Amino acid sequence: MKATQPNIPWRSVRAIGNVLRHEYQGLSDQIIWNVVVDELPKLKEAIARIRNKFDTTGPSK
Repeated sequence: MKATQPNIPWRSVRAIGNVLRHEYQGLSDQIIWNVVVDELPKLKEAIARIRNKFDTTGPSK
């Protein structure tokens, strides 16, 4: 599935998840805000495209 969206840096997505779960106390509010505002929307779009590609009942909303 990840191969369908090669423009998403999947390794970085996994890495930031680990940081947010285990090292969050060392992150600045600005870093967290940038991830939420800049990166999560891109990831959401990529996941929607993956779902649409594999969904046999039609496009997801």
